[in-house]
Amino acid sequence: QENPDRQQLINALKVSGRNKKGLGIGVFNGLTNNTYATVNNENGQSEQILTDPLTNYNAFVLDQNLKNNSYVSLINTNVSRQGNFYNANVLGTQFKFMDKNNMYGVEGSGSWSNLYGDSQIEYETQDGFTSNIEVGKFSGNFNAWIENKIISDTYDRNDMGFNTLTNIVNTEFGMNYNIYDPFGNYNRAGVYLGMDYTNLYKNGAFADFGIYHDLFLITKEFNAYGYSVYIAPVKNHDYWEARSPGRYYLQPENYSFNAWYSSDYRKVFAFDISVNYRTFNSNRDRINFSVSPRVRASDKISFILEVNSYNYNNDVGWVDETVSDIILGERDRNTLESILNFKYTFTNKMGLNFRLRHYWSKVLY
Repeated sequence: QENPDRQQLINALKVSGRNKKGLGIGVFNGLTNNTYATVNNENGQSEQILTDPLTNYNAFVLDQNLKNNSYVSLINTNVSRQGNFYNANVLGTQFKFMDKNNMYGVEGSGSWSNLYGDSQIEYETQDGFTSNIEVGKFSGNFNAWIENKIISDTYDRNDMGFNTLTNIVNTEFGMNYNIYDPFGNYNRAGVYLGMDYTNLYKNGAFADFGIYHDLFLITKEFNAYGYSVYIAPVKNHDYWEARSPGRYYLQPENYSFNAWYSSDYRKVFAFDISVNYRTFNSNRDRINFSVSPRVRASDKISFILEVNSYNYNNDVGWVDETVSDIILGERDRNTLESILNFKYTFTNKMGLNFRLRHYWSKVLY
């Protein structure tokens, strides 16, 4: 009959600040009441079933500023439920250490998740972890870096956070060359080149490999334009679309090209426009188009309209699963999204923002 999708908040408390030595402290705590679903039993009588118990949500953060634009932080989130329900705890860190010239450095993050206690799900205790570390040269005309990210197959922070992708190891190498001083008719330019490789954390099986390249230019009139290219030269193994352990969708080799242009934002009227085309070594392709005009009526009033069109031809997606088979569907997908943003600034401390979004999507198998 009735199943509330929100818990009743009993109270919430937040305290945050930073001392003179650069130590930031943040504490948040919230308590929600029991939530019951009302159902009819086999006798036709109404009864209540506990779906969410009394729950305490807590987040605690320590963040220490260091010299050379460096920092280190500690984050803990905890969800404690009353009764025969599982609890969740996630402990993590973020850090960045730069040399005195702010040219070379290392930055990263890591966390450990733990689900524990009496449970109505298939496990009583489950641990998982994630790590991310990046080392490189981050300033100057030429930069280069290498980054490694790991998310174990049992990592879960969704009780007080959001994470959808697990069981991956991703390694990315990139380099760029930026021109910061004006030259010819341009104020600034940059070119990027990189590649990334993804495999499964659990057994090391290959998943994905790609090469990308970007270029941008900013003119002396403050108009900007550029393009990007992405190449997947080998068939990739999509374990996530298959949605079944050990199974994968073999995605064909594919290539993507994107071009964009952005006019001078200092003018009363300006706009952004971009087009992206992706083709596969099959009868499958995708074309996306985006245009975003903007009007700065005054220093206090501005309007921005975003119109995005996404068109997928012979796209492939998961439909269902039987005892022995995974069913994928070939489909055409057409989506149109419009977003209107309005901003009015009263003072340098007060403003009003309004956002209206319309989304339309059609899928034909």
